[in-house]
Amino acid sequence: SFNSFLNFQSSYNPNMVKENFIPNALFDILTKRGYIINTFSAGGIPLCNNNTTYRFGRCVNTGNGGLELYHDAVFILYSFARKMRLLNMYDLVATKFSMPEFNFRMYPQTLNVLASTNEFIDFLGEGKRGNAYFIHLLFPHSPYFLDETCSYNYDGNFFEREKTDVVYARYVKQTKCAHTLVDKIINKLDANSEAQDSTIVIHSDHGSRIPWKRDGAVSFSTEEYIQ
Repeated sequence: SFNSFLNFQSSYNPNMVKENFIPNALFDILTKRGYIINTFSAGGIPLCNNNTTYRFGRCVNTGNGGLELYHDAVFILYSFARKMRLLNMYDLVATKFSMPEFNFRMYPQTLNVLASTNEFIDFLGEGKRGNAYFIHLLFPHSPYFLDETCSYNYDGNFFEREKTDVVYARYVKQTKCAHTLVDKIINKLDANSEAQDSTIVIHSDHGSRIPWKRDGAVSFSTEEYIQ
């Protein structure tokens, strides 16, 4: 979807062999109109490339490239263990003999998003009149471990093994963290008189991807789900 956005495609092209981040249609237009392009990204997507005609300014990428292979391997092992029901068997034994629980936590990417957004907010203090800002603010789908103030608040098992209503409570808190970041972005721009004539777009691409709560779970109102 990100590649489609950069190249003004209406939908993902299944015949595309290579994702076309650089060069791309959006950066072509911005360059022709005289913009210097500053990028703040997470996840290792290579948006800055000196071998192009684009005029790059600040290039920040908070992706943990060295950790990708490790986390891919951990996720594959975890998925295999779930498929073979090995974790279920371990849980039964662990409960019976008071053995330690197996916690699966994989959250560096969420930290990368938070770090790159905070760097972007600091950069807004340097904004000049007539700048254009596009913010695609989307935390990874799981796990949810940030509270309303974007502080670490995760002290439990991997989210799929928790009650659905508990997961939703965590989800709502992390969503409020995103709202907190948007407030910081707007307040930072409000405090900078040079940014008053800027174009600002803040975007996110979907709502909740957590299933509806199971019958018998702790009550969670419709209003809370909508929030």
